[in-house]
Amino acid sequence: RPPQPLILCLHGSGPRNSADQWDYLLHEYMVRVCFRAKFTVAAIDCPGYARSPGIKSIVRTFPGQLIREVARALGFGSIFALIGHSQGGAAIFNAGFQSPGLA
Repeated sequence: RPPQPLILCLHGSGPRNSADQWDYLLHEYMVRVCFRAKFTVAAIDCPGYARSPGIKSIVRTFPGQLIREVARALGFGSIFALIGHSQGGAAIFNAGFQSPGLA
């Protein structure tokens, strides 16, 4: 059976922002109501935020590369959908220009 399509969530910037921002949305709505058994939904800590080491500017400078590497690390060759807000939304928009076939 092929893996379920990947939906990847990117958080915004700020001192308290992390993948934890998506907890309520992911668990209370997406997983329980919309996407149960249909998609793999993942939220990451962007480089330099929360538990993720690295340089914060990577998500702004190389979003296409970052998103592609995250998908590969999770075992996916492609992404069904990208969801982001604030800096995460801008990163997704810019990733579309850098890597048009990403999602």
